[in-house]
Amino acid sequence: MTDTKRDENEKKNPDSKPGSNNATAQTGNGDQLSLLMGNTVNGITSTISTLYGALQTNMQKQMETTAMMNSMMEQYVRQGIKLSILISTNTTSPEKGAKSRPLDIEIGVKNTSFVALTNVKLEISFSPRNKKSDLGLTISAKKEDSKLFDSGPLALSEDTKKLNADSNKFDLPPNTEIKETYLLEISEPQQIDGQVSCVFPSPGAGNPLAVTHPFGVYMIYQYRRTKKSSNDKGNQDGGLDQNSEAKTITHEQNVTLSIPVIRDLFCLSLASGIEPGLEYLFEGSGGISLKIIDLTNNDSCAVCRLSCPTNENDTDLEVMELMRTFGTELAYLGNKH
Repeated sequence: MTDTKRDENEKKNPDSKPGSNNATAQTGNGDQLSLLMGNTVNGITSTISTLYGALQTNMQKQMETTAMMNSMMEQYVRQGIKLSILISTNTTSPEKGAKSRPLDIEIGVKNTSFVALTNVKLEISFSPRNKKSDLGLTISAKKEDSKLFDSGPLALSEDTKKLNADSNKFDLPPNTEIKETYLLEISEPQQIDGQVSCVFPSPGAGNPLAVTHPFGVYMIYQYRRTKKSSNDKGNQDGGLDQNSEAKTITHEQNVTLSIPVIRDLFCLSLASGIEPGLEYLFEGSGGISLKIIDLTNNDSCAVCRLSCPTNENDTDLEVMELMRTFGTELAYLGNKH
């Protein structure tokens, strides 16, 4: 093309400039690149959000699974802890003038699970059944190397009568049992409710776990029991006045007890024979006695008669209430064994 024709074209198309077609093409390519990058970023963001959501869901499920497994483990360990309380008469004679006979309280804790427990401690508390009564009670270890509680007299809190053995933490391996006997002394005979607790950290989460076991201290064990001879009269031990002309009324209640319960109740050795006619007085009870009437179940049990003679004109309501309490406790012991 000649210069003259080029000039004419430029006059006809004044807006056309050299290289304008290339600029338009570059602009189109830039828009496509921006769109492509935007789509890529959006795709990456969506993918990350999806992955984060899936990760969060998985972590939540793992946490729930862990919590469930930990709860199952704690339940398994709790069920594996077995607490036991056995209260029996102390063979030592009570001090002169003492109203209540000292008792032996055997405290046992056993780990039947396959999980080893550490930093285990026991707590024990007492409360009078009659809230108006004053609980004059002391408990002390019978040996110096006590594991469950401190040796010597143990200090109960004044307000709750609770013994907390923070200083006596111990380990309890699988299938291990610890039993120790303590001396329990009560100022006056009374019904007492008790509770022993085993406290230990969770094997998984570490939070404290507790297993509790309630028990009762029977009044019938707190009275001194003596064998009644044929010469014993009802006026002994605060019973009937033999000089009274009033008619005698005997209140009776039959209970069935196993031979081991009878031996424990009256401190009888295995060599001591148990036969019908054997009778024991509860000293300080107002004349209440327990007499063996008959042997049953191949001599493994005995039918016993709880009785209390009173004058028809002077029935001691406290004695009758005590007899009802004895009857309830003996019935429970009979069912338990």
